[in-house]
Amino acid sequence: MITPFLNISSLVIGLAAWGFGIRAVRRGRMSPVSFSLCILALVLQFIELTHREQIGDVYAIMDTIRAITLAAVTLSAGTVTLNLLAHYRGRK
Repeated sequence: MITPFLNISSLVIGLAAWGFGIRAVRRGRMSPVSFSLCILALVLQFIELTHREQIGDVYAIMDTIRAITLAAVTLSAGTVTLNLLAHYRGRK
């Protein structure tokens, strides 16, 4: 029951991180909120993996770990890229 909540929350928070990143690009300033939301989304994924381990659902971890890793890399790279664009835009 907790797994869908954690996954959906992580997705929504990750999208919010990108939303604040896009807002930062428009304003020309880096967004600490964007970075914070990105970290929170990743932490929720770690909590979800820990929960699966605690209930002994190791096969679910094995089935999803590559997708989770890809999503984490994509979220992190997107957030950093948006904030770097905002930083460079603000310098001009």
